[in-house]
Amino acid sequence: MAVSTYFQNPTWQSGLVAEGSAPLLLRGVPDIAGNADPDTGVNMRANGNEPQWAALTAVVSQALKKKAGFFIPLLYANSKAATNDIAIRNNWCLE
Repeated sequence: MAVSTYFQNPTWQSGLVAEGSAPLLLRGVPDIAGNADPDTGVNMRANGNEPQWAALTAVVSQALKKKAGFFIPLLYANSKAATNDIAIRNNWCLE
């Protein structure tokens, strides 16, 4: 996770620690990635674009049968269950 040099951290990032540092004083800027493997990844396309977050929000809204709304704080509150580290050794060569 990178740390902003300008923006204050939002309440849902309280107590988070960037790797190898003290608790965040400014906003954490996480790296977000999706499964890009053409055989196992999720292919979402809208108007010729692949808006990953918009598509994810649409899928969540469809499952809830209502608008998902702003769910980023919910992801942070449940980050252990909602996310996982995909890097193995390094990000260039996944084995």
